[in-house]
Amino acid sequence: MYHVELTRVLLRNGQRAPFNLQAYLNMMEDMEILPFSRSTVTWEDANTELVTKVYTGELTMEGSL
Repeated sequence: MYHVELTRVLLRNGQRAPFNLQAYLNMMEDMEILPFSRSTVTWEDANTELVTKVYTGELTMEGSL
């Protein structure tokens, strides 16, 4: 298990903002890396469109397959 203190991120305007790096480190054991390719945007857009239609009731889950 990793542990870090609350760090600060430098913003464009020169000010610093609190950033809880520990939350990201805690997720490391459970995270999954998604595939990435030149066509990632294409299939992600198609997937988002289908999922949106299921959430809005335009399609059923079975109808989206």
